Amino acid sequence: MESCLYFVEGNNGPFWMTLAQQAETKHDRQLGTAKTRNKLKIELLKDLRESGYDTTRQRFLKEELLALCEQRNLPVTIEEAEVKDGWLERPKGMLQILWERGWIDSTKVVSPRSMRYSKDGKKEDLGEDGKLKDENRQFVLSHLLQQCKDFKEEMSDLEHLAKELGGCDATICIVFTPKYHCELAGEGIEYCWGAAKRMYRKLPLKQKKSWDSFRKSVVACISMVNIEMCRRFSGKARGYMLGYRHQALEAEDGREEVKSFERNEKMQKIYRSHRDALTFDGDFISQVMRECIIVD
Repeated sequence: MESCLYFVEGNNGPFWMTLAQQAETKHDRQLGTAKTRNKLKIELLKDLRESGYDTTRQRFLKEELLALCEQRNLPVTIEEAEVKDGWLERPKGMLQILWERGWIDSTKVVSPRSMRYSKDGKKEDLGEDGKLKDENRQFVLSHLLQQCKDFKEEMSDLEHLAKELGGCDATICIVFTPKYHCELAGEGIEYCWGAAKRMYRKLPLKQKKSWDSFRKSVVACISMVNIEMCRRFSGKARGYMLGYRHQALEAEDGREEVKSFERNEKMQKIYRSHRDALTFDGDFISQVMRECIIVD
């Protein structure tokens, strides 16, 4: 499938371009003359590491990095020209892929910035309820791509990795949990992270200042999460799973939902983005830490 996602030698290029434009924009090209600029902090660190200097001993200010580079005769500036990417060996994008499959009306496309189509729907494509109107789904690229069988059944990178690691002697199955519901993730993994975070926050500042002490402190806090704690956190996560399942079955049967997890519903209103277990269930994490490793 990857071969159809990128422009390769022999392709004509983006369909909305003329032949002259396709030939002109095929390869990367320099715009204007090169300009000299100061290197960024991350570039200075990289140069120092490559020269054999140990940059992990402490945190450096940029002025200190500049001085170290000058001492080691390393350049602190770089000449750089603005480069316009060509389309060869670049991703085709949804518009081009759908056009090649006959889903796109070329008369409605002037350029990717001027066309009737859009990735998730324009304002006029949505109804008063915020959902796509049925008659306008044909102009929404993400919806059209979801109708393609190969894209619909394509595995994620994680699933491909599991398949490669599995082989004939073992089977590795990836089960995805809902987004923004850390209480369901990975058999209680978020609770484990929450316990490690709580222990890390109790450490004095001097144990976190340098890079080496920071790494040692993180490893020490994670190591304190033992198997007994993991089992209890896993049981807590399974309890949430059963609760959500119960509510789903109630809804499917048409009966009034029994809010057995009212606190969860309240949390969903408070936290609209990514949540962590330490935030919404800190008391439970503290209880497990007290009973398992005698840490408050």
